[in-house]
Parts: sequence; structure tokens; C-alpha cells
Amino acid sequence: MKTPEPTTETVPIVLNTPPQIVFIGNGSFGPQSHAEYLLPDSWAIHLYNYSANLEFIGIYQHELHPGMIGITPPGVPVKYRWHEPNSTHAAAHFQWPVNSGSRRPAMSRDSALAQRIPILVDFHDQFAGWHDQFQAAIGYYPVSPRRAEALLWMLLWAMVEHAPRTPTPGARHPDLVDAIGYIERHLGNSISVADVVSHVAMSHNQLTRLFQQDQGTSIVGYIRRRRGQRALRLLQDTSLPIKSIAIDVGVPDLQQFNKLIRREHNQSPRQIRHGKKVLHP
Repeated sequence: MKTPEPTTETVPIVLNTPPQIVFIGNGSFGPQSHAEYLLPDSWAIHLYNYSANLEFIGIYQHELHPGMIGITPPGVPVKYRWHEPNSTHAAAHFQWPVNSGSRRPAMSRDSALAQRIPILVDFHDQFAGWHDQFQAAIGYYPVSPRRAEALLWMLLWAMVEHAPRTPTPGARHPDLVDAIGYIERHLGNSISVADVVSHVAMSHNQLTRLFQQDQGTSIVGYIRRRRGQRALRLLQDTSLPIKSIAIDVGVPDLQQFNKLIRREHNQSPRQIRHGKKVLHP
């Protein structure tokens, strides 16, 4: 199976909340050879089943072929030049709910929440699966719009995951984001620095430097801090036995667990459970 290939061009997008679909469906174009489009307030996503030339007018051009999925930010004019008549694609126009701050919060390049999304990703063998899910979303939308929007949200995140792994000014390094995600997924296991370094395929020194710059601690220190934070929440907010909490946070040895909690919170697990509440970080 071929790995999805993105274009080098990316745009900022904020995906901390699901998008709100304005339109979703299938479109057929032809017999005209070209057309221009502009959505002033909505994003667009297209799943292409045809070959064409796509121009972001005055910015850049790309050759489209079946298997590609593309994103267009609001207010960006595009021009299609189709290579064959009766070309079809699936598409959605979407915004973000007004109560999330703006219909176009994702265009803020200064937002700490912004991701980079490629304007085009060639999904190769994975395209058929995403196309089937998108067709399901089209069917869900009239009766269950939130379900359709959840599927669209998943697809947008999949595109973000295939963005070129080059950091942008003010953004977290993608390898750091990947490493933190790996740690979060394996926090309850026996996880080592070597495991994290191996996962992101970066040198130990480079990754340690990224953690020091972003988190103010080493990789080991970050793992210890996150285990301490999770344990604190479980000690204060649940009635789980302390032994179970120790296992849940990946420190099954009670002596080591007590040492971790005292180091992170200056109290024993029992003192936290029965004493004054410690503020969650």
C-alpha cells in the first residue's frame, strides 16, 4: 500500500472543534472545459475522480488525478480546467460555528491551536475507503448532520497527519507533537525514552532539546509529570484503589508510585486522597 503523498503547500487550520457543514454532495461538471469558483466564507473539500488542472488563481497550480483530496480556504478563487467531459467529484463546503469565535478561526496563523493542512493529498490506495466514508456522510447529513460532520472532521485530521513534516514559525515541531501523542497513548505502559525516540525517528539529543524548549523539562521529566497529573486526577476524582491507579499510570510498583507522587505533589497518595484538594495542572 502506498503512503499518501501531500503537496508542499499547506494552509493553517484549527480543528479543535468539528466543522459545520453548509453543503455536502456529489457534483458533475461538463461539457464546459473550465470554470472559476470562489467561496467567500466557507472552506471546501473535494474528493477527485478525474484529471484536471487546478489553479489557485495567482498563487499556484496543480495537476489533479483520481485519488486526490483537496482543500480550499475561504476567500481563495480557484479555476478548474477539465481534461475530460462529465467529470465528477464529491465535495463539502463547511465553516465553524459562530459561537466558536468566528466562521474563519482557522485562518489565524498566530493561533497556538493552528495545524498545517496540505491543499492536496494523493491518498492512493486509501482513497477508496475515504470516498466510501464521505458517501456515507452525504447520506447521513439530512437526518444526522453531526454524524456527517464527525466523518468530515476525521478526514480533515487525516489530511493534517500527512502534512510535510517541517515546522512553521510559532508552531510546535511536528516530531514533538508526534512524541507527545505517543507518550499519551502509552502512559499506562512501561514506556522508555528509547521507545519515544524510536517512534519519531529523531536523535535523542534533538528530541530532548525540543522537549526542553517546549515543555521546560526532559523526556523523562515530561513522562513523570504526565503520570503525576493523571494520578492526581484519579486520586481526587475517583474511588479507584491506589494500587489500581498506580497500574493505570504505568507505575505498578507501589513504592515507586509513592515516590513519584511525593516528588510531583509533595504529598503521599493517601494524603491527597483524604486531604486538601490539590489544583489540577
